[in-house]
Amino acid sequence: MRKLRFPVYGKGIIQQSVRGRCAFGRLNVKVHLGSVSVRPSDLVMGDVNGIVVVPQKKTFEILQLARQSAQTDRRILKSIARGMNPVRAHHRANYERDPDSSESTHRT
Repeated sequence: MRKLRFPVYGKGIIQQSVRGRCAFGRLNVKVHLGSVSVRPSDLVMGDVNGIVVVPQKKTFEILQLARQSAQTDRRILKSIARGMNPVRAHHRANYERDPDSSESTHRT
């Protein structure tokens, strides 16, 4: 799987066939993954760092925050590429500001 760069993530290994030879329970029902509930139409994304579940009703809001974060990351990378100290670049971008507050969470 890794050699193929096939984007599959899991906590363990399970014996199931990829040719439809596995048991199927139900479709479009709420499921629980550990302590997290996942409902039909929720957005589930994952990478090597972990998995996130975004409730459908929050998808637009989270997308906006992700776009803002990506813009901030690009500004920080440009500053670092121009020679700025990375810690200074993050502080200058107010990177750790709480989006629901006017205050920075930066600690010195």
